[in-house]
Amino acid sequence: MKLVVAGGGYVGLATAVGFGRHGHQVELVEIDSERAERLRRGELPFHEPSLGEDLARLSGQNLTVHAGYPDAFEDVDFAFVCVDTYPAADGHLDSSRVMAAADSLIDSCGPEVALVLRSTVNPGTATMVREHRAERGVPGAVLVNPEFLREGTALWDFDHPSRRVAGGSDAAALAKLTELYSFSEAPIVSTDATTAEVIKMAANAALAVRVSMANEIAHIADAAGASPEAVLAAIGGDPRIGPDFLQPGIGFGGSCLPKDLSAFRAAARRVGVPAPVFAGTESTNDFAIDRLVERTAELSGVVRGAEWNGAKARVCVVGVGFKPGSDSIRSSQSMRLVHALLENGFHVGILDDAAEANARAEVGDRVAYERDFDHMLGSYDVAITVFPTAELANLSSPRARVIDGLGRQLGTVVPADAAPDAPQPASEGVPSAAATEAPLSSSVRE
Repeated sequence: MKLVVAGGGYVGLATAVGFGRHGHQVELVEIDSERAERLRRGELPFHEPSLGEDLARLSGQNLTVHAGYPDAFEDVDFAFVCVDTYPAADGHLDSSRVMAAADSLIDSCGPEVALVLRSTVNPGTATMVREHRAERGVPGAVLVNPEFLREGTALWDFDHPSRRVAGGSDAAALAKLTELYSFSEAPIVSTDATTAEVIKMAANAALAVRVSMANEIAHIADAAGASPEAVLAAIGGDPRIGPDFLQPGIGFGGSCLPKDLSAFRAAARRVGVPAPVFAGTESTNDFAIDRLVERTAELSGVVRGAEWNGAKARVCVVGVGFKPGSDSIRSSQSMRLVHALLENGFHVGILDDAAEANARAEVGDRVAYERDFDHMLGSYDVAITVFPTAELANLSSPRARVIDGLGRQLGTVVPADAAPDAPQPASEGVPSAAATEAPLSSSVRE
């Protein structure tokens, strides 16, 4: 089939390359001319394994990148809307880019083109687009086909999702959309457009709830002297609950979960339904940051924000992307932690090669940038390893108290010669993390 994809961001690129890999003719539209030129060269504006290589391989064959909308695309089967939707002040998603893309696609692809909303949108957006089409005198199908892609595995998820969702009232268009995915054996949930919109938003909100639930359990277990990992593993062994998204850590971040949780809560307010569970999810995510700042103050041996003989307590955050290996810091809990530490008077360092450039763009020279883990251990009072591994449980550090996303101390400190004016961390009364065979992983996910 011939497809037009509007939006050269994460979702649009994964969608265009995904369909292109299965032999469909894809026209990708990116209105930012500079980004479009980079995409033509196979250069991605973000890190995603193999996506750039496949984009370069397909370009000039069955995938073409356009800088803006051409006057006309001929014989288009589907036009996908994959533009960003940002939260407004009240939490609702701003649909202005969706509406603009819909208008441009109708103008370029013809009045009968079937529009497919792949962007995450507020409930009722497809209805709004359909009514707008009718007002323009160009009635046609408006379908909703949300994506469930994870950063780092986007193309795998495109080919092997647990399910696909297709919503709309045009039976013929829905059948044709199902045919488009004939390369996959994943079940397709066919429903109305509004239900499909709510499914996407509610799925991410539910994942955020699980992360916060896991962290609340972990906080209680840790305070009681129990092993959070053992508790959560046993809970996850119950088939009614399952193990996914039950890893304790610093909380959830990224481009989807925080935004969709906020939008889902806004949708609940709009229809007059209280949603205290989802409100509590955000509160728990906030508490994870406060808890780490408090634990850092305890371990550094100084009053929170105070100076020791004229020198601030030194804290390094290891891993500032929203998930391991990611260069994205969008709604990153680690970056929230960096800001909280700065606000509380700590001298802050960052160690994360992948996300350093984006971190520099946000905080500039307000923090130090480290490159060597071992050197960092001898230079800081506390090191917060947001994405710790099992090896760190047996770590020997010359100076820094190393803690994980729950604030538990990892390994031991074997003091080297420290600068005479440096604060000497106090360790008495601070609980240490028990060494476990399983990796201590953070629950910052998308």
